[in-house]
Amino acid sequence: RMYGYEPSEVVGTANAERLYSPEEWASGRVMEMYRTTLEQGSFTGILQRVRKNGEPFQEQATVAALRDDDGDPAGFVIVSYEMAKILNSSDVPADGPLTSAIEAAFSVRRVEQLPGEIVKQLCSLVGAGAGILLF
Repeated sequence: RMYGYEPSEVVGTANAERLYSPEEWASGRVMEMYRTTLEQGSFTGILQRVRKNGEPFQEQATVAALRDDDGDPAGFVIVSYEMAKILNSSDVPADGPLTSAIEAAFSVRRVEQLPGEIVKQLCSLVGAGAGILLF
């Protein structure tokens, strides 16, 4: 939603390239972000993004690398917030339960463990004893 796409336009069909500004790609910063994530396990920084309608915006992003059974890279998980909304909001606590849940989910380093950790963290946020994640 933040980028202006419907799920059917991107889920399973698009790559992340369309979400970065052309300037980010040209500068090599995107590839450096992914390289840092693979080498260090995560990356946090401000990225220049672009919406479907071409409107540029900044986001604070945390990227974590996922690995397969052999420890090889299997993908990335990115959690991001639009900077303008963060800067203009007084109700986004920096150390609240959502931040704690995100940090716990980023401790997962294997693809097959991610859905379970997401469900666990969402349940803890809403006080539920159990839940299910549907894809």
